[in-house]
Amino acid sequence: QGYKAGDVFTAVFNGFSAELFLPGVQVSEELASMVNRGGMLAMSDTLIFMILSLSCIGIMGVLGIFEVIDKTIFKKVKTPEQLTISSMLLILLFGAATGNDFATVVISRDLLDGAYKKMGVDLRKAAAVALTGAIVTTMCLPWSFCAAARRSTTAPLRARS
Repeated sequence: QGYKAGDVFTAVFNGFSAELFLPGVQVSEELASMVNRGGMLAMSDTLIFMILSLSCIGIMGVLGIFEVIDKTIFKKVKTPEQLTISSMLLILLFGAATGNDFATVVISRDLLDGAYKKMGVDLRKAAAVALTGAIVTTMCLPWSFCAAARRSTTAPLRARS
């Protein structure tokens, strides 16, 4: 393609740059704001958060927190409907606490598997409850990662004249 290897590695790490790959081409400010981004450096926050959240979930599992929650919250549950409702409330609570859909879904799997297996309910229902709860909380809460991303990428509405 005619690009130097160093320029390609720079783009992979720092993201695409119209000035670097399209020299002499006039790019509008709006187009430049859309294409001049990305790269591995832009993903570092997400990767660090994923590593930390998985570590936290692992520590919670080793400490037995999931078993305690299973014994206290799900002990009075007698029907699959009660299990679904209590599971959704628990997932909404975790979603509100973490503000992240990824962590909520991973935590949900560890929390819900035991109760759903004991009740004989298909684990796909637990997955559906976990995903729904994670999506609802992270899309609705103003402090969630999804809401923060929406705020940073959504242009403010302009009054029409």
